Amino acid sequence: MFNGLLTKLTADDNPRLHRIPFMLIWIAAYGLGWIAAGVVGGLTDSLLYDLMGWYTNAGIISMVCGLAFGGTLALTQGWILRRRYGFVPRFWRIGTILGMVIATGAFFFIMDNFFWDTLWQAGSVWIITFGLFQTAVLFRVNAKAWLLVALAMLTAIIGILLETFVNFPYDDIGALWAIVVGSGIQAIGTGMIMMHLMANPREGIVPKREDDIKAKARMRQGMHPVTFIGFWSAGILTGWGVFFLCMILWFLTLGDTDLGYNIYNWISDIMPWFAGGLMGAIIGGVAGIAQKWLMHQHSKITIRHWIIFSVIGWAIGGALFWEYVSYYSHDMLTLGAWFALPALLQTIPMWRAMRGGWLWVFTGVASAIVATVIHTQFDWTYSAELYTVIFGSVASAIISGATFVLLQAQQQRATEQTNLETA
Repeated sequence: MFNGLLTKLTADDNPRLHRIPFMLIWIAAYGLGWIAAGVVGGLTDSLLYDLMGWYTNAGIISMVCGLAFGGTLALTQGWILRRRYGFVPRFWRIGTILGMVIATGAFFFIMDNFFWDTLWQAGSVWIITFGLFQTAVLFRVNAKAWLLVALAMLTAIIGILLETFVNFPYDDIGALWAIVVGSGIQAIGTGMIMMHLMANPREGIVPKREDDIKAKARMRQGMHPVTFIGFWSAGILTGWGVFFLCMILWFLTLGDTDLGYNIYNWISDIMPWFAGGLMGAIIGGVAGIAQKWLMHQHSKITIRHWIIFSVIGWAIGGALFWEYVSYYSHDMLTLGAWFALPALLQTIPMWRAMRGGWLWVFTGVASAIVATVIHTQFDWTYSAELYTVIFGSVASAIISGATFVLLQAQQQRATEQTNLETA
């Protein structure tokens, strides 16, 4: 029975992109969208205040958050749609960005003018408005595109019920449950609907798609370096998103109870490094899984024990980094450890798998130096830690992703040279 179920889940005749990674990336895109909106919105607010002394209003924040969220979805989902189905629906990207900007603007307008007791109304308008835009774009592809609006309405109803009936006297737990559950339903539901709509397009509406032979040939060529580095960075950000989700779920279950407080205090007393180590292990585990898949997609390279060493490196770095973000010690050693240790541990399997893999250690050194420089440049602001973590993480991801591309190209040239000499 189990083998039969597993076969049904893994069976897929699409040669471009299997349905499982398609769904995982589709769901992750929504998580990345939330992170991008929060990060860009927070950075805009902080930078305008720190650099110019301006207080941002809801209109500016809604615009940048909508652009960040919609842009993340448009780029990520557009790539996997083309990867799996050979085409992207016309106006999909612009419709996604425009729909998210308008939906987010409507959300902020309602919240800014009618206060926080109308969260369910603002949330319903946000998700339904966005669903209408994507439905309008996809209706040319498949007449059942109305399912996206129906899903948005269902999600809004579930969110309203959760916010209304799952509350405690002093904590707005229902609103948080509505956001978490609603986002999950939206991400999973839209992914499933999209697979159905794109697999059954109207004849003559969509452009001519690649045949299976051409698709397989393009897959053998590997992932484009720019796309690879972009998804490499997204894998690390996804790790942060999973960590924040775990924190929210902890708060929604045991974290806000006496038992949860006692467990946390007991662990903190005997293992003060545990919270940081757990944070690093979660981020490193998610990033390691994504990176291993990406390396195989890019150049068919599989590095043994990559995930294990990633988790260990990130966990040790996180245990040290926790002091930097928790106590505002501004200890450059703990900051550098967070950025350097993952690469130092990853160098071990990289060295064994790739020619010149020992150079990987310098990605950690370079990342630590860049993060330290960023901190010194923003140390005079109120949000130095925020800028350091965000800009440092992006820089570190770009450095390590570009280094892998260079190492792979070097190994490929060496292999081709060896083949020529032996021929």
